[in-house]
Amino acid sequence: MIVSKMEDGLIVQLMLNTCDKPYRGKWDFALRAQFANDHSLFIGDIKGEPDKGFGSICMQYLKDEARKNNQQITGNLAKRDWDHLDRLTYFYKKHKFRVTINEKEQSGAVVWG
Repeated sequence: MIVSKMEDGLIVQLMLNTCDKPYRGKWDFALRAQFANDHSLFIGDIKGEPDKGFGSICMQYLKDEARKNNQQITGNLAKRDWDHLDRLTYFYKKHKFRVTINEKEQSGAVVWG
């Protein structure tokens, strides 16, 4: 397994490839966060197959990055997430995020740090 990090001062993207097959420019998993300000990273997107442990690996790298820079990590739960809200809630709570959900508006927020 290879985990790669791309950072340009505006975003940090963590990408994972399992090495089960040749790499052809497509990562098996990616977690993208934006530098919201000097004290906060905002999770913009998480893409990849669920229940493989890839999200946990990338989240640990992101939390290490945030610790190093004394930052918190935030993110939103959107209406598009509602079909897998239980899985997302479990994932974030497992990683010690505070999760707030507004059932009526099908929205929410996550905060770590």
